[in-house]
Amino acid sequence: MLLGQHNTVQKLASFLLEFIQHRDFYDEKRRQLTLPLTRFDLGDYLGTAPETVARAFGKLEKVSVVRRISSRLIEIRDLEALRNMVNGRRRTPH
Repeated sequence: MLLGQHNTVQKLASFLLEFIQHRDFYDEKRRQLTLPLTRFDLGDYLGTAPETVARAFGKLEKVSVVRRISSRLIEIRDLEALRNMVNGRRRTPH
């Protein structure tokens, strides 16, 4: 229900934060998250098109919150900013 009130960037940020909690997916030392889903599956999960997921990742990269290393490997550059996107901000910073 909470995700229904968020925009796609916030939904993606929430998804990433959820998987950061799992050691099987997140290497804390390298700050790298291995995504268990393809962009297409992630789009289905978030209720949006795969292209929208790609744009949301692009917005997170533009504000230096994450960096895509490959299609399934993400570097988390600013964990606090990722949390802020979910916990208070309704839009990504310019």
